[in-house]
Amino acid sequence: MDEYAKIVLKHNDRDTDEHLKIAQFYEGKSQWGKAARHYDRAEQYSKALKLYMSEGETMIPSMIEMVAKVKLDSLTHELVDYLMGETDEIPKEPQWTFKLYRAIGNVQQAVRIAINIAT
Repeated sequence: MDEYAKIVLKHNDRDTDEHLKIAQFYEGKSQWGKAARHYDRAEQYSKALKLYMSEGETMIPSMIEMVAKVKLDSLTHELVDYLMGETDEIPKEPQWTFKLYRAIGNVQQAVRIAINIAT
């Protein structure tokens, strides 16, 4: 499946039905990061974000990229909650919240976070 998924990502990235099938396969195998990537491509962003979070902190750059791309307030708030530790009781590095706000174009919040990081 890994090889097929690479081919779909490289040559047929817009085929949401194929990405959905691949995502469901990986989800069935408990491979959350791979499943999330394909749910993202299948435009099922809420499901993708939940699976990215299940995979862990290594997926934060992918989460930020997806949330910045789709610009949905509900996803942004869910990601902020995760980064602040409200989801799993583990606050993440403040740099991630700064990068999120910068990516979505919220300069005012990004500046506040940068000042907090600096102090």
